[in-house]
Amino acid sequence: QRAFNEYLARHQVEYPFGEEEYGRIFVGVPVRGNAQYFIERFRLDCTAEELLGEREAIFEELIGVPANLEPMPGLKELLDDLQRRGITLAVASASPRQQVETMLRGLGIAGRFRVVVSGSDVARAKPAPVVYELAVKRLGVPKERCIAVEDSSTGVAAAKAADLYVIAVPSRFTRRQDLAQADAQAQNLEQVIGMVG
Repeated sequence: QRAFNEYLARHQVEYPFGEEEYGRIFVGVPVRGNAQYFIERFRLDCTAEELLGEREAIFEELIGVPANLEPMPGLKELLDDLQRRGITLAVASASPRQQVETMLRGLGIAGRFRVVVSGSDVARAKPAPVVYELAVKRLGVPKERCIAVEDSSTGVAAAKAADLYVIAVPSRFTRRQDLAQADAQAQNLEQVIGMVG
């Protein structure tokens, strides 16, 4: 949200996206789709590649500062519980690998995950299931024993398409998205503790 708003400000567009609107329109949508939306809505004179290049540089600058990263409520408690129980973990993200790794390091949780699969590793973004299929394959755990925890409707759709059990935990950006396709829902990550057998 901050990166897109900063991009608009740099191009003299006085329209800061608020949390609700940003979550409804952008979260869970591939960044190329976001770029095309920006170009059309604000009549920007650039290509999607040019917009994304500048926006990604802003975003990477922001996430490179750990103080800018705020974990979802209950993240530490959930990871601690899963680690105590010896449950192996993977990240299945549509974001580029460099961004995923920067955020995991910035949040101090990079060492918690055996497998990290990113949008850089697959040809098709969520809601296609490939990022989850690859994560499950690299974990070496039967998919019947895997649980996906997702915060967006496209992420839920991707995990379901990979034939996984899905717990939806909306973020402040996605609380108005339709997450009904998930097998279960929780209000925060700490609640997921009691849902993982």
